[in-house]
Amino acid sequence: MSLEGLMSAWEPWYRARTLPKNITEERAFIAAFFTDFCKTNSLPSAARDTLVSFDYASLVRPFADARPALARARSQGLRTAVLSNFPLVRLGDSLAAAGLADLVDAAFAAPVIGYSKPDPRAYLHVAEAFGVAPERCAMIDDELDCVRGAQAVGMRAWLLDRRGVAPSSLSSLDEYCAALEGVS
Repeated sequence: MSLEGLMSAWEPWYRARTLPKNITEERAFIAAFFTDFCKTNSLPSAARDTLVSFDYASLVRPFADARPALARARSQGLRTAVLSNFPLVRLGDSLAAAGLADLVDAAFAAPVIGYSKPDPRAYLHVAEAFGVAPERCAMIDDELDCVRGAQAVGMRAWLLDRRGVAPSSLSSLDEYCAALEGVS
């Protein structure tokens, strides 16, 4: 079974279930997925044990412009947050594995806060956590619906299209930082 095959099994499996809200639930959730996956694919229990023990956070790699952009935001006196729809709860561990945790003030995983982008409550949760009005927040996302969701609550938001094909989008985090110049 290829990694692509594993991932194609993962998405429909997790979407059909209630997502974990803490580390203990996440461990059981991942174990249940790999148990089902190995049973479906006639894999031995040793394969299941290996898969369950694998640390997915170790796979996270940042884009080359992520750390410089976060450092630039920090140097401008801006606080930063990550709001992720990733279906698992260890967002902080993923940021640490990517070498970005020291530049992120808060991380919000959708399963933990109970709302996914583009639900307005997800964006409002971040603004409330920082104690600011949504109009004082800026956001960048690679999905247009998520950008529109942020804009709907009053946040300034931009679409990040690294391929540079979407109209009215930014193609890098450097462009985002430039757009934030003078923002307090």
